[in-house]
Amino acid sequence: MKRTANIFVRVEPENREIPFDMKLSQNKHLSYEELGEEWFNAEIERGMTDLKSGNAIPAEKVSDRMSKDYGL
Repeated sequence: MKRTANIFVRVEPENREIPFDMKLSQNKHLSYEELGEEWFNAEIERGMTDLKSGNAIPAEKVSDRMSKDYGL
């Protein structure tokens, strides 16, 4: 978004306002009770399929990356 704003300011330097709303969507945390057993089981299956196919990142690697990127 910042890049878009910078380009706009260069194109129209006299207008320092961004011509669109900058809103982040709200993430809603879903609960088991709201979605039910069928949804839960499907999500668990999807996760297990990802693990079996190697489509996962080890927690240690995620932790190392976060420490490097965010100084955690």
